[in-house]
Amino acid sequence: MKKYLIGLSFVLMLLTVNFAQQWDGLITSFNINSITEDGDFLWLATDGGLVKYEKSTGNKVFYNRSNSNLPYNYVTSVAVEGNGNIWIGTWDGLSMFDGDVFTNYYSYTSDLPNDRISSLAFDHSGNLWIGTLRGIAKFDGENVQTFSPATDTAITAYPCETIAVDNNGNVWFGSTSDYYQQGGIYKYDGANWTGYRMDNSSIPDYMIRDIKVDSENNLWIATDNYGMLKFDGSTFEIFNQNSSGISDIRIKKIAIDQSDNVWTASEKYWLNGGVSKYNGTDFLIYTKFNGTYPTENSSSIFVDSDNKVWASADGIGLASFNGSTWTAEMISEKGIPSNYINAITFDGDNNLWIATGDRGIAKYSNSVWTIYDTSNSSIPHNIVRCIAVDMLGIVWAGTNDGIFVVNGDFTNYFTSENTNEIYGGWINDIAVDKNNKVYFANDYGVTIYDGENWSNLNKYNLPGYPETPVEAFTSVAIDNNNNLWFGLNGYGIIKFDGAGCTNYSVAEGLSYVSVQDLAVDASNNIWIATFGEGPGGNNGGLYKFDGSTFTNYRMNNSSSPANYLEFVKVDSDSNIWFGGAQYGANFGGGMARISSSGEWETLTFANSRIPYYAVKDMALDNLGNLYIASSGFGIAVYNPDGIAVSVEKTSEIANEFELNQNYPNPFNPSTMISYQLPMSNIVSLKIYDMLGREVATLVNTQQSAGNYEVKFDGSQFASGVYIYRIQAGEFTASKKLMLIK
Repeated sequence: MKKYLIGLSFVLMLLTVNFAQQWDGLITSFNINSITEDGDFLWLATDGGLVKYEKSTGNKVFYNRSNSNLPYNYVTSVAVEGNGNIWIGTWDGLSMFDGDVFTNYYSYTSDLPNDRISSLAFDHSGNLWIGTLRGIAKFDGENVQTFSPATDTAITAYPCETIAVDNNGNVWFGSTSDYYQQGGIYKYDGANWTGYRMDNSSIPDYMIRDIKVDSENNLWIATDNYGMLKFDGSTFEIFNQNSSGISDIRIKKIAIDQSDNVWTASEKYWLNGGVSKYNGTDFLIYTKFNGTYPTENSSSIFVDSDNKVWASADGIGLASFNGSTWTAEMISEKGIPSNYINAITFDGDNNLWIATGDRGIAKYSNSVWTIYDTSNSSIPHNIVRCIAVDMLGIVWAGTNDGIFVVNGDFTNYFTSENTNEIYGGWINDIAVDKNNKVYFANDYGVTIYDGENWSNLNKYNLPGYPETPVEAFTSVAIDNNNNLWFGLNGYGIIKFDGAGCTNYSVAEGLSYVSVQDLAVDASNNIWIATFGEGPGGNNGGLYKFDGSTFTNYRMNNSSSPANYLEFVKVDSDSNIWFGGAQYGANFGGGMARISSSGEWETLTFANSRIPYYAVKDMALDNLGNLYIASSGFGIAVYNPDGIAVSVEKTSEIANEFELNQNYPNPFNPSTMISYQLPMSNIVSLKIYDMLGREVATLVNTQQSAGNYEVKFDGSQFASGVYIYRIQAGEFTASKKLMLIK
């Protein structure tokens, strides 16, 4: 029986939506999982989508769920077919890009063994080999043949992490299984399988990350625990911290240059991480610790046809080697500093503020990011859990070790070290009352700042506090009568009216879940976002309390997309917004809006372009644009005026011309200029001095619809203000940039 690989293309995909409104994205591509070459371009498989990078200019085109039909933002691998098609492996499906259209393949529409794609490679006959979480597939252009431990006794392990083709046409596979599944490497000669495992060979590790083949047909193998291996067909030679000068033992990727030098990209584990070069005798290491590599970790490495070495500088983006030094450049659409977004809000000037899980907080204003992290400010911790703006425009951020405040150009911090009323621990939530008092829910109760003084409310001084061992408050809100509401983990909610406490927990089903967030609507209803389901899945989700009755909205009794909720908010039109994730058999998630008239509208991973199943937070700007935050995949921006339902998709990548402000600005010596095109055009992008004289041409070519980013190197120019101008058909736009040396 023939098996087929049936694609769902950009215009025929069933699980998509018709978007009359524009989607956009703020996402980084700081960690590059693999790199491949396509003429003058590199294709970068990143944790923030697919990036097309022009080697000579540094120009970039970003493809992600917010601007294309890419099935998932975590891209593991890219392979270029002989006809120019680009094949992309993601954590949620396989995609083929012909330059205009993405055609997607899934296990439920084809014979792929699994949707989590980990590796791709073409063999000498042009067959595409696909490594997945649950086996291997071979696609010859028409039919699919699958291999797995269930059907091929010689294969005793999956997933397939890496694929390589040797000089004789044999296809090699590396597995990252545990010992009991007999991980190792496998060879397929077109008819037979041969496995090299810890139980039948001298291979020392069952966690194989990469395989490359040198000119003499030796295999070079990246492992998790034993560094790098060389296999000549009979013997495994080990290169680790005990036997060589390799930079570290946890090797992520390997590349071999035209002189058969072996390059490794490694994660810092026992030693230094970074990059190593092995010339057959000695190792030359490039690490952050000896000042020769920009970051601790590197997830990928590649040697192009010009023998130039490229690598991932994890946390920054792409690094290139000129023969003596490494240079890294940021790979980020619109410059967002992190994909790990815990909370977002807007200030009175419509500036976006984000609380991140690894880079502190940041402000996005006029296309420019201002970052406050432990490297450049007094913020006490880079993990920030919540953020709020008070009535005076002061920004308050709650971190894993205290409070950080931004008041214009002034910043300050408050921790247990400098403020007696802050006992330490995480700041879980922030609320501001009508008198501009700021409340911080934390691991020891609630800390209050009235503009001059600090005070505390906790289990020891709150009258009528229930008998519970819980000290930590997960959330705080103030109702329309100035009562305080506190959320607890496993013990419901508490109302404090200034005289005593009332606890709502067991009878309402709140004792089985964690209260993640609280909100109050104009009718003084209390909305409660909880995380969990409780016994039998009959608790959790969203609750509404009208003062006497609790109403529970779960997946099994409403249109809610999830029971494990992260947030609930009420907008100025009395719409209720909430979202989160769903785990287990009904894995998924998303967000929903309950209108003031009671109508439900939902956005999920299946019917929209939200960046991930789990939604962490949302905010509306003053133009009505909806910003949707995820932890791991940045922010999606959507106009919520009429949320779409599932129909056939006929959406374009961009729906208007746009020239963005360069980033960074001011800059020295280089900056990035991004723009978008709704249709194919001849594009001219030029730099002028303040006298109107042309000083540089950055782009002068035909370009198809999409989002573009161009690097301007000002190292040869004097300090000052310059104009950059784009022309695409009848569209023209200009902006200023400032070079400061």
